[in-house]
Amino acid sequence: VSSMANELTRIALSYGQQRQWVLNQLDPNASSFNIPFALRLRGELHIEALCRSLEYIIDRHEPLRTIMRNAENGQAQGLLLPVPALSDVVHVVSLDQEHGDLDAQIIEQLRIAETKGFDLSRDYSLRTTLIKVDDRDHVLSLVTHHQASDAVSIGILVKELAIVYDAHVHHQPIPLTPLPVNFSDWAAWQKTILNEKDEQGQSSLEIKLHRAKARLEGIPALLSLPNDRPRTARP
Repeated sequence: VSSMANELTRIALSYGQQRQWVLNQLDPNASSFNIPFALRLRGELHIEALCRSLEYIIDRHEPLRTIMRNAENGQAQGLLLPVPALSDVVHVVSLDQEHGDLDAQIIEQLRIAETKGFDLSRDYSLRTTLIKVDDRDHVLSLVTHHQASDAVSIGILVKELAIVYDAHVHHQPIPLTPLPVNFSDWAAWQKTILNEKDEQGQSSLEIKLHRAKARLEGIPALLSLPNDRPRTARP
């Protein structure tokens, strides 16, 4: 772990986040676990208010600024990045009004944003691109990594973003109550529950693992499915 990592807050990772870390190690540039979402924003847009709103969301939800590094025992270690600088929150792209189809340009910019992989050892797990069509027409691309979100999370993110943006534009207090727990609190609870020992000295995790191995015993090492081209060495 680098010296910078030593200055970051250490947090617990869930087993799901640890799985994402392993998969990211196997293929660091993969976009398989990207979750993209886009909004068409028509009318006047206050870009500074949008940036401040996203900054607030990243601060509010720990997984969006959680990175993972190898600890001394070879396990993934969770570290919490600081809230990014306002200028780093949104990447703005202006379309070429004079040449080319604007819809095709939008689709291409969305493709670029959605297919770029996340480096879980250093990247924030929310990547935001604002595509400027003209002064009153924008497309906001939000791409998260699955270590930090799922389909339900996207709905929460968009809902809270709208609330916070409206508050910033109208110079009003943000009407969201503080979160009672952080995701890392739940991750720590998950590990505590699964590692508690029973009267026989076995943890719940060990029992579940034993049952899973028993059910899978004797299955083929390779699932042979018909395919229309040679199997590649890389998944």
